[in-house]
Amino acid sequence: PTTTPTTPSPPTTTPTLGVLLPLSGPLAPMGRALKGVAPLAAAPRVKGGARLIFHEIDDAARLDGILRALAEEGAFGAVGLFDRAQALAAAKAAREINLPLIMLTLEDRALGAPGPVWRALHTPPLVARTAAGGGLERGGKVAAVVRPDRRFAARLEAWFSEAWRGGGGRVIQGISWPPEKPDWPSVARRVKALEADTLFIPCDAEDAAQLMSHLAAQKIWSRGLKPRFKGDAVREIVVLGISEWYTPQLLQRARRYLEGALIPAPFLAETPRGARFSALIREALSREASAFDALLYDALLALTQAATRSSDGGAVERLRRVEAVEAGVTSGLNFTRPEALGGLYLVEVYQGQFIPMR
Repeated sequence: PTTTPTTPSPPTTTPTLGVLLPLSGPLAPMGRALKGVAPLAAAPRVKGGARLIFHEIDDAARLDGILRALAEEGAFGAVGLFDRAQALAAAKAAREINLPLIMLTLEDRALGAPGPVWRALHTPPLVARTAAGGGLERGGKVAAVVRPDRRFAARLEAWFSEAWRGGGGRVIQGISWPPEKPDWPSVARRVKALEADTLFIPCDAEDAAQLMSHLAAQKIWSRGLKPRFKGDAVREIVVLGISEWYTPQLLQRARRYLEGALIPAPFLAETPRGARFSALIREALSREASAFDALLYDALLALTQAATRSSDGGAVERLRRVEAVEAGVTSGLNFTRPEALGGLYLVEVYQGQFIPMR
């Protein structure tokens, strides 16, 4: 492990935190990117600073030893980016030694038993429910899901449909396409035949741009707060996306087709705190901030806040008392529940830019 002291303050006022990141395998690019973000959250100007101990995750079987070593070094808690197998192993180890662990992972089984384990991630249920709420608020009544034929998209469809029906809307049979070779003109024609006023489209930004351009050729455009077209020549429909749409590439490719589209996201550069965080990432790392950057940042802030601002109770109890992360940049973490990220922002495409939903 590499130890990075970020302030010379004595150990009694400077908490030690573990940062567990994959630097090999499929998650390695994200792990390397996050390694540059962590010191920004532990800097002396933020809550008095923290001492970080980085561990590379290359094998789920090593996680028990890694977490026990962190506990022996006096770590208050840890944050990590995990695949499914790693998440289960890390959660089991954290419970055995009662070490607070905040996970960025899709593995929900890691939260199945009581213990000092939280997840801070924009999960499929949260994304789908937020999208459904936004569509219903925009006046949607009848929704259809248009998606690639992938397991992840199917899960999003199921969660969205449940939330939409729960809000009083109706879901009709949607459309899927083969992700290896989509026939966009055919998909667009099939969408045109749907009697829906709302579309939920759980796909990546590139496919969304392709689909929306072909829908425009069929005279179907996304609808904003107010209609854009007069007469019956163009059909306007509420379009709902997923967090992966919140990227400049989407605006470059399809902003004229997606005017009014709503996108759930845990982090918005268009909020005051989000703008400051984005500037910090650009200055320090020469790139744009991502949702994962913001979630790791807030998780480390929360651990530092719990360690330095609460004097009574164990580490787990102190983290549970952090009901709002001071100086946080996401939509908010709350550790009174295993799913620490309880809600998302809704961002709207408006005049070719992203803005908070009007």
